[in-house]
Amino acid sequence: MAGWPARFYEAAQAVPDDADRMLARAAVDQAIANTRSAVAERHRAKLILHILCDRMDTVAVIGADSFRLLKSFRSRASNLSMGYRD
Repeated sequence: MAGWPARFYEAAQAVPDDADRMLARAAVDQAIANTRSAVAERHRAKLILHILCDRMDTVAVIGADSFRLLKSFRSRASNLSMGYRD
């Protein structure tokens, strides 16, 4: 797997708690499986990552590139939650 799904799975694996990590992976799986278009898939996954970022105790294990990516998605997910599209 390449591209954004791989980065999202990497971020999900970085969630410290085992139970939350399993939920994170399942949420990313569901985002990929349940949406019909690539754009909708990405928007849903960004929103999921926004929620996950709020629950994470540490980001040290994610790595600098992925962390920058997550920070970008967090701000964009905030806009999505208010009905704005990027």
